[in-house]
Amino acid sequence: MQAQATLIWSTISTQILEITEEVPHRVTVLHANNLDSASSQSKAYIDDTSFMVNLVNQANRDPTKDYKAIADQITKVSQRAEKTLYTSSGALELTKCAWYSLTWKWDPKGIAHLQTNTDTPADVLLTSGGNLRDTIKIPRLSPDQASKT
Repeated sequence: MQAQATLIWSTISTQILEITEEVPHRVTVLHANNLDSASSQSKAYIDDTSFMVNLVNQANRDPTKDYKAIADQITKVSQRAEKTLYTSSGALELTKCAWYSLTWKWDPKGIAHLQTNTDTPADVLLTSGGNLRDTIKIPRLSPDQASKT
């Protein structure tokens, strides 16, 4: 039975990780001093997966639309992961889910300031299981707030 469960988990986790291919953006962070970069798209463990997206702000684009675009991408990837688990008799435990948004505002001196959730309103709403009508609002944590799953 354990070998069967391992095969099932392997198949499901492969599908979940393939979801990240739908995300057109990877998170890329540049080191402030030497401009070395580090990129990541997702992290996955047995029962804990994180998807990451970023959107480079461009001049002449409404930043309010950026906040919504990021939330929409996170919603799309997370909802597909939830449905993939549900079809295999699993579940994404929405009460353990949370999301973060790191949004920077540059002052006239070129110094970046981390914006608050109030400054960058956006929501991630997911359905659960076979209920496709009711959505659950996933808590958005502030960047300085820790989360334990």
